Amino acid sequence: MGKTVYILGAGSSISSTKNLYPSIFGIFKKAWELEITSINKHVLSEYKELDNYLRKTFGLSISDRYKKLDYEKVFTFVDIEYDKGYLKFGLLKQNLLTILESVFMKLKNKLDPDQESEYGRFIKAINPQDTIITYNWDVLLDDTLGREFFLNKTFYPKNNSSKSVNPNGPNSYSFFITALKNDNYRYKDLSQNGNFGFYLKLHGSVDWHKCENSECKSFNKVFPTLFPLKERLCDECLEPTNTELIPPTLNKSISSEPLIRKQWNIAIEELKLAEKLVFWGYGLPPTDFNTEWLIRQTRNSDNLKNIYIINPDRRHRKRIKLLFKQQTNPQLIKEYKNFEEFYPEFTTWHREDEVR
Repeated sequence: MGKTVYILGAGSSISSTKNLYPSIFGIFKKAWELEITSINKHVLSEYKELDNYLRKTFGLSISDRYKKLDYEKVFTFVDIEYDKGYLKFGLLKQNLLTILESVFMKLKNKLDPDQESEYGRFIKAINPQDTIITYNWDVLLDDTLGREFFLNKTFYPKNNSSKSVNPNGPNSYSFFITALKNDNYRYKDLSQNGNFGFYLKLHGSVDWHKCENSECKSFNKVFPTLFPLKERLCDECLEPTNTELIPPTLNKSISSEPLIRKQWNIAIEELKLAEKLVFWGYGLPPTDFNTEWLIRQTRNSDNLKNIYIINPDRRHRKRIKLLFKQQTNPQLIKEYKNFEEFYPEFTTWHREDEVR
């Protein structure tokens, strides 16, 4: 059986939740509606400084629900100010991260756990040796793969979880959780003949917290948590940990984050082994040069035979197609507007594998 690598962007979570989850342009709107940044239609006191900054810089307020306020652009501007030495912008950065975490976790609780989502169907159909690369910070797919079960088993063994674990999906998910605790594995020991699949979150996750005390033995170590909105103390030094996310900015700090950097390196090797490459809900933003560089590593691969692009936006599909221009037979690239269109093709792969 050949290896398939899936690259997931925000569109996959939006689609799987039937548009409950927002795009990068809808985060502030959702935060207001969920009363994360508001109370009785007034800006909460802890977000007033952020609101003042938005008014002065963009001419928009947190409360402007019907205007598109670009979360990525706001974070980039705040990040630039902070890097220039204006420490007061550290508070605004924390505000923005809290908004992001709160939106995703509150929306997750609105989902019906008994209703099968597109993610549920997706996991049932993929093969154990397939690799998933996701840029999503949310934990929707993690939950489908058994996040609560594995976190309790690995990090919180005293907790009794009634949640069952989905046996399908990549071998990697249970390994992925274990590796967060004991990061002593070697890629080449697991990847022989491409028979091991990985789960890679290249921009971090809302449920990852990291110790930033440079004097601590657990400095830069990631601690996954069941409850991201609650304070999480480092197991070693007992100081508060910070969320491990790569913010959506031009100045992505991939090289300075050991866990993130290792996942990117694994992603490079997995993409070289891929026979099929599936982009689901990923639009290749013009400023995401790291990912463009990553994807271009597959262009000269002798293994790659087919590319599938699932995205309702024709412009996003075109951007990805252009990456493979002149390197790939255009007939080997298939386009789909949504997961439902793709699903019949998807399920045939496993019948083909069974015949082999």
